[in-house]
Amino acid sequence: MKLAVQFDLTRSIDISVLKGAREWSKQRPEMSITGMILSSKSGRRDYRSYDAMISHDTGTLSDADLHQLPAERIGYWFPSDARSHAPCIRYAHESAGAMAAAYLKQIGLTAFGYVHDLSRKHSFKRFDGFSRYLDGDPVHEYREGHRTRSLGWSLKNQIADIAEWLLALPHPVGIFTLNEIHADRVMQAAAQADLPIPDAVSLICVSSNPLFCQHAEVPLTHVYFSPTRLGYVLAELMWERHHGLTTDTERTLEPEGVISRSSTQIHYSQDWLITKAVTWLKQQDIPEWKVASLADSLGVSSVTLRKRFHSSTGMSPKQFMRSLQVKETLRHLLDTEDELADIAYRCGFSDLAHMNRVMKQAYGQPPLELRRRGVPTA
Repeated sequence: MKLAVQFDLTRSIDISVLKGAREWSKQRPEMSITGMILSSKSGRRDYRSYDAMISHDTGTLSDADLHQLPAERIGYWFPSDARSHAPCIRYAHESAGAMAAAYLKQIGLTAFGYVHDLSRKHSFKRFDGFSRYLDGDPVHEYREGHRTRSLGWSLKNQIADIAEWLLALPHPVGIFTLNEIHADRVMQAAAQADLPIPDAVSLICVSSNPLFCQHAEVPLTHVYFSPTRLGYVLAELMWERHHGLTTDTERTLEPEGVISRSSTQIHYSQDWLITKAVTWLKQQDIPEWKVASLADSLGVSSVTLRKRFHSSTGMSPKQFMRSLQVKETLRHLLDTEDELADIAYRCGFSDLAHMNRVMKQAYGQPPLELRRRGVPTA
């Protein structure tokens, strides 16, 4: 079987899809994959010698391209509504919403919001998964602000409307957005409203682009759909259809997990003492963290501190400090280019070997591998 994969060199997602398709083809020696670079200078491509083709969506295909192969032999990884019956990948949007909600609950938040994109149907599916998981907890929704309604949509109007909406919410609040583009707008709106991220607004989105999330103004926590997995599954579907093993027109892609970054690095507790303790710890260099010093700063005994921590977090103060140390180390690994030895020193480890042991125990991978691959956590 000969499969053509259209891809855009300027989109990292497309390149990862091609990589995934080639991973599938390694299992089938009789299947060959040809990458077709999309370019305005490439002219018309001849696809008639191929058994099937996969592409980003119909917008990347000319009418001439579409007529070279039967519609049932062209698959899409971002299908449009107009091609809803073509072979394609469907994202598990409800699962992504539920995963975002579970993560925000896990870090201790009790107030939640969702920023809609009224032009995208899957925005409502992600909201459904998010709100169903939070059954019993109200979800504040941003749909459209008064500036946008009266003056028309513009980026300036939308950011001002979101800023006004954020100010009216209880804080701290966990905000979930459709994707990284909408998360970036919320980030701008929070800055306009003078609401710090993540202390007042914790932000999580859905993304297949970890690079964008890593280099956002505040690195973004995101529910991750793997484009490499997408390419693998779509190539598998096209191969099975070609050989008559299935008549399915779609496969569902589940999210890989949550990659945690700075936009949600918060621990909120209803116990004021724990909240003050976390604030104190954030103000100190990690090598200076000592249980006795923390107790002194809060004006309580070490025994009282231990009881309050165990009641609120299920951990001793020392265990809680270690969990924060691990998260801060992970943040440096993912969000900076600092040398590993420098990170080990800054994050309070006795040496690099000590950091390697602790991080491998926490995440199952050594620091260098964590930096390369990230840490999806279901």
